[in-house]
Amino acid sequence: MSRTLRTLALAVVATLTLSGCLKMEMSFTLHEDDTVDGSIVMAIQKGVGEAMGMSDEDLLAELDAEGSFEDIEGGSVEPYDDGEFAGTTVTFTGQPLSEISEEDEGITIVREGDEFVVGGEFDTGGEDMSMLTGATMTLAVTFPGEVSEHNGTLEGTTVTWDLLTQTEPMSARGAATAGGSGLPVWLWAVIGAVVLAGAAAAVIIVTRRRSSEDAATEGEDAAVEPEVETFAPAPTAGEDAPVTEPIAPTVELPTPEATIEEGPVEGTGPEEDNAR
Repeated sequence: MSRTLRTLALAVVATLTLSGCLKMEMSFTLHEDDTVDGSIVMAIQKGVGEAMGMSDEDLLAELDAEGSFEDIEGGSVEPYDDGEFAGTTVTFTGQPLSEISEEDEGITIVREGDEFVVGGEFDTGGEDMSMLTGATMTLAVTFPGEVSEHNGTLEGTTVTWDLLTQTEPMSARGAATAGGSGLPVWLWAVIGAVVLAGAAAAVIIVTRRRSSEDAATEGEDAAVEPEVETFAPAPTAGEDAPVTEPIAPTVELPTPEATIEEGPVEGTGPEEDNAR
């Protein structure tokens, strides 16, 4: 598989040098079981072959003169035509990583623990590809989980490199399992330790603050004792005030010594009656 990519790269360089009107799009999807699914589009702009004194079909046949597409085990080859470009599409599934990753062939995809690591350079034979116009050359790698490092263009968990403008070796690192974070285990341990330390410090600070506030409140309560006043509530409107019965005056009764002795009334005695 890696030898196929190298052959295609050299063919692309030759075609670009002649015309510059070529499309090459490679797409790889990595899986947790260390296998790869992918597709490769190899196409030229319609009419380019005629400008070079041959048909487009003959030019495409020269590009794949070594039967590179046919060498991909389990791959299927189909015609490609988007209206502007015509060529070939090869798709494959379940290819082992080892079939792609050979350091002497440029592109490497290896597994390191819980991560996939992509690296390498696409061999262009020393040609300055950035000077070419009308050509497309891209490589896209989709990881099972989150991408933690890359020097391409990231969309979701897919990293894409423009091979015509890429001046540095390709590099990317991402989680090898779905839902994975792509962070090394040791980094998770450090993050966990920092979080726990922060939580412990927060608990200590809150506890001390509450203890200080409680102590201050108890001191204030002991220093100031509120005075308790007793009072009778004033009668409200509409309520009768309490009724006080008047005290009767004291009357002194005459004593026996102070009574007047009654005697005969003047002119009423018997002697006067006889004289009459």
